Amino acid sequence: MKNMALVLGAVDAGLRVARLLADQGHMVTLVPFSSSSAVADALKELCHPNIQIFRQAELISVRGEVGNFTANIGPVKPGQPLVQISAGAVILTVEGGQEAELSRIAALLRIALNDYGSVATNQFCPVLTNREGIFVVDGGKSPVDPAGILALADRAATMAAYVLEMTEKAPPLSNIQDR
Repeated sequence: MKNMALVLGAVDAGLRVARLLADQGHMVTLVPFSSSSAVADALKELCHPNIQIFRQAELISVRGEVGNFTANIGPVKPGQPLVQISAGAVILTVEGGQEAELSRIAALLRIALNDYGSVATNQFCPVLTNREGIFVVDGGKSPVDPAGILALADRAATMAAYVLEMTEKAPPLSNIQDR
């Protein structure tokens, strides 16, 4: 489904991105990094018909390009099957203390990290990564202003919604003919 977004990380920013996109009519798959009680409580409050939450799961692989990503999500518990989803955009939300998970996810998404271990972003638009269609809200390693993080979440959601809407309207490449 082209107008689906994949949101990785259920920190406050991830929950906000998921809610904003769902409220705009986009389907959202949310994969939290943590199963802590704080995240579990927050997820209980996130009840929306457009949001599918994979608890006790992790990202296994991602391939594709803007408007056409395919992600495999695997269970944390062995013996359960992989789930494959299609998404038009991917939004990664991270906060301090998740460096090991960030490094693993960045490698799967093929996004660059900077010298400080955070996602390398555009200085003028700090939610853009080196891959089109993959956005980030990176809280960094030190405590930051929560309002600033939520503002980045709003920007990431807006940009992801634009990508989802534009890829939904674009004709399939097989319909475009050379002239």
